[in-house]
Amino acid sequence: MEIWGVLVIRAAVDAGRLAIASLMIVNLVYSFLLDLMMCAFVFVYFLYFVMFIC
Repeated sequence: MEIWGVLVIRAAVDAGRLAIASLMIVNLVYSFLLDLMMCAFVFVYFLYFVMFIC
């Protein structure tokens, strides 16, 4: 019975590590996309500005 308890605890720890890792990856991807969107927005705004002047 103790072996099953250890296996369950190990499985829970592995699942927790996996969840934390996936959350970190999602956070990285989300911040990257957010930066990309900001850059695209600034670029489009700059293009509108240039077209407005020319």
